[in-house]
Amino acid sequence: MIKKAGKGQAGYISYERFRRIVRTVILFLIPFAAFTVSLIYYGTRQNIITVVSMIGMIPACMSAVSVVMVFTIRSIPKDTLKRIEERAGDLAMAYELYMTNYDKNTLLDAVAVCGDTIVALATYKKPDRKEAEAHMLKMIRAAGFRANVTVMDNESKFLERLTSLSAHAADIRSGILPRKDSRYPEDSYEEQLIHILMTASL
Repeated sequence: MIKKAGKGQAGYISYERFRRIVRTVILFLIPFAAFTVSLIYYGTRQNIITVVSMIGMIPACMSAVSVVMVFTIRSIPKDTLKRIEERAGDLAMAYELYMTNYDKNTLLDAVAVCGDTIVALATYKKPDRKEAEAHMLKMIRAAGFRANVTVMDNESKFLERLTSLSAHAADIRSGILPRKDSRYPEDSYEEQLIHILMTASL
């Protein structure tokens, strides 16, 4: 059984695949069932239910496209997740963020936030790190926040950076002034940065 996972949690993409498949099957079954019943009842396809059933196929087809799209990416490997969790300490973390942009999309395996420092790991399909960094900064600044963003494609270096951030977390956080977002009044600065990134993700 697929474990339920929300956006920003490990396993989110795998769960989304399952959820979207189930939704798509249901959306196809409804108009198909309506058409079949009307065909049996009227004895002909020439009835209003046939038209309604055809229109009902539109959301089903759109849902099928979303299934194909989510199958082009993958969840973070379990061994990678384990190594990251061993190093993350009390850092604010998010996983499996598929950043969508007009030019290029990037799958972030993991994102660590400490103060105004954001470090992300992206190892899937040779991502354009500079493009991803620029897009993330644009979203953060548009929300009225500031941050230093680094996207890495090397797991070992990312793990080293996590260790360093975790060890110096208190010093990094000490210079950050509180900045509250009315949508998330109870969240810390770091959690609000993660919310911004999740908003920009699939």
